[in-house]
Amino acid sequence: MDDGYFDFSPDSTYDNIAWFDEYDLAGQASTDWLGSAIDPPQYSAWQNGVYRRRFQNGMAIVNPKGNGTQTVRIEEGYSRIAGSQDPAVNNGQQVDTVTLKERDGIILVRTEGLTEPTKRPNPPTLTAE
Repeated sequence: MDDGYFDFSPDSTYDNIAWFDEYDLAGQASTDWLGSAIDPPQYSAWQNGVYRRRFQNGMAIVNPKGNGTQTVRIEEGYSRIAGSQDPAVNNGQQVDTVTLKERDGIILVRTEGLTEPTKRPNPPTLTAE
């Protein structure tokens, strides 16, 4: 929850790059939709051993290894991503609590006052040599 990037390739050849709903709000925004961090990197738990970091347009929540399944209360004004890859989790519904298994996380969207207009990004391209 500090400074990092994530790229997932389902195989070791890197010919196949996976694209997740969280990267661009399921095709509804640019890849920088989350905006700038409001909170600094978190080094201590926020609630029930769970870590949270807030951003201009959402928040990231992570439940670390060894913490068991935990439920945390979310302040008003956040919803799940309206996604297509895992609609049971990313169903677009407003939330007031989130339950996470250990080693799991979620990104929530701020439902009011997004700081940047949403736009559809260019799809990722892959060049093979």
